[in-house]
Amino acid sequence: DAGNSGTIVDSASRETAATFIVECRKEESQQPGCLFGDVVLKCKANGLWAQVGTDSRVSCSSANPWGSRQSKFVVKPVSFLAGLECVSLFASGTGLYLSVSSTGQVGVIKANGQPGQEQNFWQVRLMAGYETVRPLIRGVNLGGWLLLEKWISEDLFLSATGEPFGGCAALDERGLMEALGPDASRQRMEKHWSSWVVEDDIAWLSRQGINAVRVPLGYWVAYPTEPFVDGQLRYLDLLFDWCEVHNVAILLDFHGLKGSHNGNQNTGNCGACGSNGCG
Repeated sequence: DAGNSGTIVDSASRETAATFIVECRKEESQQPGCLFGDVVLKCKANGLWAQVGTDSRVSCSSANPWGSRQSKFVVKPVSFLAGLECVSLFASGTGLYLSVSSTGQVGVIKANGQPGQEQNFWQVRLMAGYETVRPLIRGVNLGGWLLLEKWISEDLFLSATGEPFGGCAALDERGLMEALGPDASRQRMEKHWSSWVVEDDIAWLSRQGINAVRVPLGYWVAYPTEPFVDGQLRYLDLLFDWCEVHNVAILLDFHGLKGSHNGNQNTGNCGACGSNGCG
């Protein structure tokens, strides 16, 4: 806000940056979201909509955005590989793109950019809710972290001397905890939990356009029973903090029910499943 005029200027601080609600109108037959269709940008700070003025400046000053082409924009991804990580905003009223124009020490947003200019590229950060422009979940799985699966991290399933456990021992997380004993189990799991996924990983995923992570977990995360060791909840809390900072949604996957719901090792508490073939 430059002089309370509602003019949109650039900011180096996320705390003072403007936040917009993207709204669109579409027919039911259109693709999900509003990609390549007209959208309007509601400014959360004052409840008005962005519009282009006679000097090409963009300000939060429209009370009737759908009644004027000066308030309509089109979101265009710079690269489909990155989804909405980087976009350009086409101004329907001027036929040009939203761009940063330096005015003194302040970067003013104007709808005067030519196609392909770097000043026209904008990084999208989802602050709350869900994507209304291109509502796609682009996610990855954080497997082998809060619920161990041997095929993902075989080194964790070795003995203290680095040798495989014999027979049907240590086939899943429950079996590993039984084979190691409580003290060695806690030491190994704490080291694993604290290093398998860290905030830098979430930040990197976010920069690549990932907006969701799936987290497999077992019942013992909230209700630990022997031989499982507790402590995962602390790291799950950290994950929520990291994902909030980096605008990534979380899908909790109840992967391991008590007693093993599918009799397979990926439930984490199958043991040998009472089978000669080790489950």
